[in-house]
Amino acid sequence: MADKKDLIIVEAITNVYLENYKKIKEELNKIAPIHIVSLNYTQYSSRYDAFLEGKIAPVFDPKKDGGALMDLNIYNIHLAAGLFGLPDKVKYYANMQKGIDTSGILHLSYPDKQVTLIGSKDSYVTPRSFIEGEKGSIYFDGSTGTLDNFTVEMRGQKPKRYNLNKYSHRMVSEFTALPR
Repeated sequence: MADKKDLIIVEAITNVYLENYKKIKEELNKIAPIHIVSLNYTQYSSRYDAFLEGKIAPVFDPKKDGGALMDLNIYNIHLAAGLFGLPDKVKYYANMQKGIDTSGILHLSYPDKQVTLIGSKDSYVTPRSFIEGEKGSIYFDGSTGTLDNFTVEMRGQKPKRYNLNKYSHRMVSEFTALPR
């Protein structure tokens, strides 16, 4: 259909269009070599309690691409692939309830680093993510989908905090980039 209408289809993912993402990518060489990465998108679902009672909303319906991997961990996947490329090995460890992954850990193995991606709809925590290198680290709190701010901490130096996103809504950077 897209070919007939002279259109292209792209996956809409917000984090790789954000200014903070671009700056994180620039900072990677400063902390390199990188050995350990942990990206966490945990968000206790407002529909989880109803799910436990048997009311299945689309976010918990495998027929509608629900579940932690497809709904939350997808942001971690895009972030990791954008920063480090494609891994050599991938393994998903899911916590399954009623036929859907309500949380899980996706492990990405690279020749020089190990990457853990956590996506959870059934737990409560303020998520924190880390990119750990020999010379320093990059870390941020909150959603990997919005990357509201991040900190670069070089070994033996004061941490430097960044918030370079231009817009308060996470989708504006993506929408302005797509027409190009």
